[in-house]
Amino acid sequence: MTYNIIEPGFQRNNTSAYQLSILVGMDSLVYSVYEPSSNKMLALKSCPFPASGNGHSDRGKEIGEVLRKEDLLGPRYQKVKIALDSSSAALVPQRLFNEDEKATYLEELLDSGKEADIRSDEIASLKIKAVYQVGKPEMAALKKHFPKGSIFNSSTAFLVGCKQAVERIEGKVAFAGFSKTHFQLAVFNKKELQFFNTFSFQSPNDVMYFVLLAFEQHGLDPNSDPLLLSGQIVEKSDIYKMLYRYIADISFCPAPAHVQFGKNAASLNPGFFANLHYLLLCD
Repeated sequence: MTYNIIEPGFQRNNTSAYQLSILVGMDSLVYSVYEPSSNKMLALKSCPFPASGNGHSDRGKEIGEVLRKEDLLGPRYQKVKIALDSSSAALVPQRLFNEDEKATYLEELLDSGKEADIRSDEIASLKIKAVYQVGKPEMAALKKHFPKGSIFNSSTAFLVGCKQAVERIEGKVAFAGFSKTHFQLAVFNKKELQFFNTFSFQSPNDVMYFVLLAFEQHGLDPNSDPLLLSGQIVEKSDIYKMLYRYIADISFCPAPAHVQFGKNAASLNPGFFANLHYLLLCD
């Protein structure tokens, strides 16, 4: 399914006053445009890549082609923030982080066959650094089109959003954010991050296994502690139905508190592109 939402207040000749957020996935990208003073979402569109699954060398070309052809990605924006939803991240406490040791934090996560850079994002609200790998073709395509754009890992946006949501929750809680092939899982206790990881899955059983394992290892009770869902998951999906059988308190994350949605977005689940909206909170 593709999305194309334009709100009545959007002015194409005023993009230099707007903020642009882009979430780059494995087979598509989605972007949204916001009015900065109110964080009102004015536009949202998903764009499939012209080809996928042909190896890392084609990824930059796929991204570049979409960026060149997409009308609203051509103009200049006040700010551009981009999240890459394609790699796992290692979390390192800020007090222990050493810029020169970035590669060592990713020893078990590095794709040795990938031509890549190692980057880090600061998540100040959690006092951690997210260290991750980004393919050089992807980086080159993004930087060519948006030379002043800020680039993050999607884990950064996810965790920043979880931290915002957890401020309204007491006790233990788990968050799961889904894409088509993997999901991000975070556990908080008394508003402090206890666990985070990204898991690939091929079936609902895989998801159920990782969620229940995290509940068991970190002392969450499936009969009482909540699991909040975001990303590409709906109530009719097999994943949701299986989680619903085993987790008593399961629900979707509320709409991001910092974003205003217009009437044309009323039918869209605001959590479906949560990481895209959470980019507004990333620095």
